[in-house]
Amino acid sequence: MSETASLQRLFVAVPVPQEVFAFIQVAQALLPPVEGLRLAREDQFHITLAFIGEVDQEKAAAAAEVVRSVPTESGGEATLAGFLYFPSVNKARIVALGVDDPTGVFP
Repeated sequence: MSETASLQRLFVAVPVPQEVFAFIQVAQALLPPVEGLRLAREDQFHITLAFIGEVDQEKAAAAAEVVRSVPTESGGEATLAGFLYFPSVNKARIVALGVDDPTGVFP
């Protein structure tokens, strides 16, 4: 098995409240047609708190333990804040909705 085959793409995320799904679907409908762009399904909607990158299984397991140890709490507000294009607007492989976090809920 090659080294890259055993790597996992890792990020820390929180689920999007279901009441926000309709707004995300409207935003998806506003996107211009982009060749190769696939829209996320509702079960994939999330807010990424941190992108860690490609890691091996051992580091992924260690990161999972750290995340599980973080206390969770609900509350605060965030609003959708426009499109983000990765790696760039001209070569977008990922299109995401930005989040404005006036209450500082998300780090």
